[in-house]
Amino acid sequence: MKKSIFIISLFAILMAGCSKEKNIEPLSNVAQTDFSNIKVIAYSNSLKTGITMLEFPSINAFDKALSILNQQKKTYDSAFFAQYGNLSEEAYDAKQTEVGYNEQQPLIDAESSISFVNSMRQAYITIESTWLSKEDLDMGTYPKKDYPFSLAEMTLLNSSGEVKIGTALLKLTKNGYLWITDGSFTTLSSYNNGDMSVLNLTTVITNLNETSGNDCSSWVGEDDQHG
Repeated sequence: MKKSIFIISLFAILMAGCSKEKNIEPLSNVAQTDFSNIKVIAYSNSLKTGITMLEFPSINAFDKALSILNQQKKTYDSAFFAQYGNLSEEAYDAKQTEVGYNEQQPLIDAESSISFVNSMRQAYITIESTWLSKEDLDMGTYPKKDYPFSLAEMTLLNSSGEVKIGTALLKLTKNGYLWITDGSFTTLSSYNNGDMSVLNLTTVITNLNETSGNDCSSWVGEDDQHG
């Protein structure tokens, strides 16, 4: 278990002080498999074209999708354990291999349902698999140190930690967040190309720059399980 640095606390702050969307509808009001309001969009910068990310109509919609993914994964895991949980640890592991059980299947299915092939989860799994394939595992290079998010969170972010929410753009890194209120891809591209001056723009809320004067620029994350 590590610390999921950003998302829960970020949304709490944005909804409390930086957004007019303050009422999150209960999950029961949303179909468990309905991701029809999520779009895959693309943008380009000076280095690359056709960069994709997900677009959500609101913070509420993102929060709902994240809650749905967490619940689906929990249900999926619980159903398998209910069927085979009486086995020994060795037999349980063997059964997982036998039936091709993948605890991330609900997340994979969600990505497939919206044709999203650029998720952070996909990027992380590739990097983690490479790390695990090494004969001597160096915990100092454990990929999770660079990806301090749950797998469900990474499913909704692109490989660069970006997502569009309403008219704004959100970028998450291991060091903090960038909330571009006017949704400017030019600003996002400038930051990605190394222009740190964008952190001082009035359209940017961030904790990556200690001199930021916005009241929403500093907050502490909450603990969350990775999985």
